[in-house]
Amino acid sequence: MTPNHWTAALALGLLAATGCTGSRRSARPASPPAATIPYAAGPAGAGPQANGPQAWWPVQPLVLPPIETDEGVVSRMLLAECKTPGYPDYDEAQAYWAMLAMKAVVHNRLTTSPARFGAPGARSYADIIAARGQWSGFSRGPQGFVVIDPETARHVDELMAHANDGPPGAYYRFVRNALYVSYAPVQDPFAMLTSVDGGPVLPGAYGWRREDSGQPGGAFVAIPRSAGGVLGGAQFYAIRP
Repeated sequence: MTPNHWTAALALGLLAATGCTGSRRSARPASPPAATIPYAAGPAGAGPQANGPQAWWPVQPLVLPPIETDEGVVSRMLLAECKTPGYPDYDEAQAYWAMLAMKAVVHNRLTTSPARFGAPGARSYADIIAARGQWSGFSRGPQGFVVIDPETARHVDELMAHANDGPPGAYYRFVRNALYVSYAPVQDPFAMLTSVDGGPVLPGAYGWRREDSGQPGGAFVAIPRSAGGVLGGAQFYAIRP
């Protein structure tokens, strides 16, 4: 099986295994099941482990979808924006939830009012992510495809190299989770949120910044930490109607 075919098989296997149909805050999104990923034969008694390094190697290395696809753009954006296993305070579950919320931000911007977020006429996730002044490192090239600046591309390449170096470990699961989220139906951790600080907000998340960054201003309002608004080092924002 070629790497591209393996990527497709990974996506189909994950989607089939999760049975996800939508987003509800009352139902915790399931973690991507390790058992759906094909592995080469390992030592006697070995098997997929959801927590901790594997003792054996997958059949093929993890491969990102083509940049020309929504999944390719979303997966690279998640890798570029999420706190990675290289941080001392990295938390795998928090990073996974942050990925879910980040994809939800893109989805919510696309399905409400793209023009409000600098992307008038947007018809895809790629249109939202590549909109001028929205996500650092992502833009539209002369041919109309999404392009990534050299620094962001180097960061993503380094993460892929770590993920595919030796037995699957934290970096492997980090990239695997990004692939899962990029293909899976949207699961917004804040889908049931309707008010912040006593004022109404549109349900769901509409932006994020690093936790130590300043406020974006405008109609954005920080989702309180008590409501789960800080995930994986990112502060998420709702928006006033």
